[in-house]
Amino acid sequence: MCKRILNAGVGVILVIVLSAIASPGWAAPLSQWRAVITYPEPGMTVGGIVEIRGYATHASLDHYQVRYAPGTKVVADTAWVDIVPFVTNPVENGVLCTWDTTSLPDGPYVLAVAVWGVADPSNPHVHFVEHVIIDNSLLPTSEPTPQVLPTVAAGPPPTSVAVVQPATPTPRPSPTPQPGQEALTPTPTEETGSDGFGLNTPMLRDAFCTGGLIAAMLFLLWGLYIMAKASIRWYLRGGASRRQ
Repeated sequence: MCKRILNAGVGVILVIVLSAIASPGWAAPLSQWRAVITYPEPGMTVGGIVEIRGYATHASLDHYQVRYAPGTKVVADTAWVDIVPFVTNPVENGVLCTWDTTSLPDGPYVLAVAVWGVADPSNPHVHFVEHVIIDNSLLPTSEPTPQVLPTVAAGPPPTSVAVVQPATPTPRPSPTPQPGQEALTPTPTEETGSDGFGLNTPMLRDAFCTGGLIAAMLFLLWGLYIMAKASIRWYLRGGASRRQ
């Protein structure tokens, strides 16, 4: 009997304990806030477009922001510049923002992430990363991508028309006189006609006169032959009549 009562009491106690654990009042408390930059780390050299990674969480998150400033460590008069000034979405081990370092001078910088809660807007939770070095000289030089021109469908080849140019007479080169020699200029003589065509005019005149004389002599001989023939016929006719 006592054993049954003891077992029943133990069971009641277990039920009470399990119920207390399962109730919201006994649940594990949520993390109130977390503001951490996990990349880049202190002393790291970066360049170009940098993804700043980490945590920005709060039980009642209002917003978070990420900033940078030149220098190796945080001092009282650090001049902060916003990278992202107001982000309302929590980040759990992810990308907080992207940091374009291409327009910044090479050298050391400090980073900071600040998380604000709705209940404490004037008391942000901040985390710093010191001595992050920017060196954009290590970045590879990008070459411009060649533009691909659109391909135009080729049409029928154009019909070529042959154009025949008239032959251009080539002037004969004039002989260049050698040093010490005088240029030979043809001088018209009596044998070369004054017409400039190289005809021997006196010779042609003499030949024409000679031909005329020969023709006159032939006509004269032909006339003498006719006269002699007529005289012989007349004489013969006269002798025949006398004999009769």
